[in-house]
Amino acid sequence: IESIAKKGSDSSYSKIKTWVDLSNYRITKSEYYDDSGKLFKTMAFSNYKKYKNQWRAQNISVKNVKKNRSTHLELKKISMKKLDDSDFSMSALE
Repeated sequence: IESIAKKGSDSSYSKIKTWVDLSNYRITKSEYYDDSGKLFKTMAFSNYKKYKNQWRAQNISVKNVKKNRSTHLELKKISMKKLDDSDFSMSALE
C-alpha cells in the first residue's frame, strides 16, 4: 500500500509504503519517505500473537536511515482496558 501526502499538508512524511501479508492481513513492514522523496525511516513488525481477538506484533524494529539509529521494541505483556470519551478530555490528557 502506498500512501502519499496531499500537497501542502502538515504530514511529516511525503509517502509511506506499507507491506501487508495478504494471508492474514498483518503489516510486516513500512517505509517512510521525507519531503524530498528519500527513504527516512523503516519499521518491521514480527512475532504476532493474538490478544482478545486482535493480533499484535510482539516485536517492532524502527530504523532511522538518515541518522543510522534504530530502536527495537519487544512486548512481553499487553494490558488493555476500554476507554471512555472522558479519558480524552483536556483534564485527563494533561
